[in-house]
This record gives sequence, C-alpha cells and structure tokens, in this order.
Amino acid sequence: GWVERVTALVTDQVGPRDRAELALLRCDVERAHGNRSAAIAAVREAAGFARMTGEPMLVAQAAEGWMMSLSAVGFDIGQPADQDLVELMEQAIAELPADELRYHVRIRSMLTSVLVPDHDPTRRLELADEAMAIAAEDDDDELVASALLARRLARWELDALDERLELILESVERAHRTGNVQLELTAMLFALSDLLEAGRMAEHLAMLDEFATRAAELHLPLFETYGRFQRASHALSAGDFAEARRLADDALATGRR
Repeated sequence: GWVERVTALVTDQVGPRDRAELALLRCDVERAHGNRSAAIAAVREAAGFARMTGEPMLVAQAAEGWMMSLSAVGFDIGQPADQDLVELMEQAIAELPADELRYHVRIRSMLTSVLVPDHDPTRRLELADEAMAIAAEDDDDELVASALLARRLARWELDALDERLELILESVERAHRTGNVQLELTAMLFALSDLLEAGRMAEHLAMLDEFATRAAELHLPLFETYGRFQRASHALSAGDFAEARRLADDALATGRR
C-alpha cells in the first residue's frame, strides 16, 4: 500500500506529469501482483494525466503500460479492441520524436497485437510494414524481432501459415541474439502455435522443452503457465487425450494461483 500512501500525500501538491508517473508506478505494482483490473484502471488514469502534459514520451509510456497490463496478466481473447487504447497508441505513434526508434517500433508492434480481433487486416499490415521499415534502418536485432512479431500478428489468416512460421522463427532467432528473454519467449509462444498448426511435432516439442526450461530458470510464472498449455496442446494433437486433460487442468490451476 505504500504507492497509494505516497500518492495520497502528494496528489494535491504536484502537476499532471508527476501524477502520471505515480499512476504508472501504481500500474506496475498492481500488474506485478496480478491485479489486472486495478493495473488497467491506474494506467487509464496515467494516460489522462500524460495527455495533459503534452509530452509524447509520457503518452507512449502510458500506452506501453496499458498494453503490458493486458498481455502480461492474461489476454482479451475474442474481445474487440479497446478503442480508448487504440486512440492512445495512435496518438503516441503520431507524436513520438523521430529519433525514438525503439518506441516507434514497439508501439506499432503492440497496436498490431491490439488490432488482431479486427476482421479487416489493413491497419495491422500498415503498422507491421511501418515497424519493419523503421527497424531495418539500423538492422537492430531487438527492433527487427519486434517488427517480425508484428508482421506475424498481421498475417493472422489461416492460409498464411507458411509465411507466419517463417516470420516468427526469424523473430525468435533475432530476439535470442539480443538477450531480451521476454521478447524471445513471447515470440516462441507464437512459434509454438504455428509449429503445432503445421504438424511439425518434433520441432514443436524441442522448442517447448527449451521454452519451459528458460521460463522456469527465470521464475516467470506467466510463461510457465502458457508452456503447460502448449504441452497440453501437443498431447491433444498426438491423440493422448487423458494426458492433455491432465496437463490442461494443471495449467489452469497454475494460472489461477
């Protein structure tokens, strides 16, 4: 509760910039505790104050924090995109300084993910292409990995499996070079799905073993849970229904904990 106490002490004495940063800090704390709704409420508040400051980087940080609060504590599978978040991300993209390449790529990649539920892929494809063009300027592995992940998300269609798989496997390789483990594990999750869809079972299992080992070593329960779901999916695809059920129940229990 220390963040709340500090916030209560200073909110009457500081301007919108400090209040935005305090709200972002509260969002981080709530997200770390798995309190998804509280994290999103805090980052909504942060976004409002960030807009009042007119500081593009603060707006971008609020957009990033909002997206992380969605994807790091579950996903809105099957739900339409939150238009408030879409508008905040579009504002960040429009206002970011030209030299903030990381955020230009990162926010575009995140918005591509947010727009996955939309039936029309036009904006997703535009964002992914823009992210790749920016990342290619310096051929920075981390930026390219993020852009490749965006392009894979943009090509969500069932008939684009071969292209999706090629994109995401390169994203995994690029992310691995950078040492950004969370980006690598995120890319691996999508690679695992595509490998399974392609019926490349041996490769799926080999990557799944590596994924599970790294997630456990880093004590990242979010990824450990997703790894268990992937293992259940592997058993299901192999026709071992009892094992698939056991693994899925275990993953659900872990996620709830």
